[in-house]
Amino acid sequence: FLKDQGIDLDEMFDASGLRLAEYRSEMLSTDKLFAYGTTPCIHYGHTLRNRSGKCIQCNTLNISFARQHRRKAHVYLAGSRKKKLIKVGTSADLNDRIPLLNHYRYGRARDWQLLCHVHVDNAGVVERKILNGLGPFLHPTHYEKDGRLQECKECFKCSYAIARWEMLLILDDDRQHSIIEEIDVDDRRYDFPNW
Repeated sequence: FLKDQGIDLDEMFDASGLRLAEYRSEMLSTDKLFAYGTTPCIHYGHTLRNRSGKCIQCNTLNISFARQHRRKAHVYLAGSRKKKLIKVGTSADLNDRIPLLNHYRYGRARDWQLLCHVHVDNAGVVERKILNGLGPFLHPTHYEKDGRLQECKECFKCSYAIARWEMLLILDDDRQHSIIEEIDVDDRRYDFPNW
């Protein structure tokens, strides 16, 4: 299975005898993506999981989700003036991202605008840190895709200034990255109230 999925043994962590919280913490500190020796999954008894404890054999999408954290991509901030929302996301191709958000009415909005972005090596890691930093402003909402209601976990009721500041804080550790502004930093149209 590992060979078929292109998983290198260097990406694996021995989680034998450990609970999820324990092996997740160890995997994060050792930069491992997948664990073996976990408790068997309820469907088929598989013992290969990602850091979140999801079986990578029952659903191989869990492999690509785990690898997203390491991929080179753009981390971006987008804004919807009508819904007064800021979205944090990652994308390898920014040209397609905003039209897709508007097409699917992500967060029930059709007026998403790209505000800024930065290209980084560990896009998923940077995105996750920004999402965590903006946690108090999280505004769960929905959108419909392929006839099913999907939850949006990347929308925030805060101003662009706050979201941009959080991005700058995360990037401050690595000064080689500079944010590419798509709107004027002093543009007040995206300074929404912080709910």
